[in-house]
Amino acid sequence: PVRASDVAPPTLVHRGDAVTLSLRSGALTISAPGKALDNASAGGAVRVVNLATSRTLDARVLARGEVEIVVR
Repeated sequence: PVRASDVAPPTLVHRGDAVTLSLRSGALTISAPGKALDNASAGGAVRVVNLATSRTLDARVLARGEVEIVVR
């Protein structure tokens, strides 16, 4: 039998994948190219590198190839 612990959500972002970083604040959205440093599924946390600035950031996976910067 298949147990709940045997099933996991699909990985949407893989280490090394090109991703689009987004930062949303009200009606303003800023996007930049990035690269994933970890694997993650939808809603999961992932570290990414902003290719425009070489900064490492924390993000949340929105969809395949799309992440949203987590603002603390």
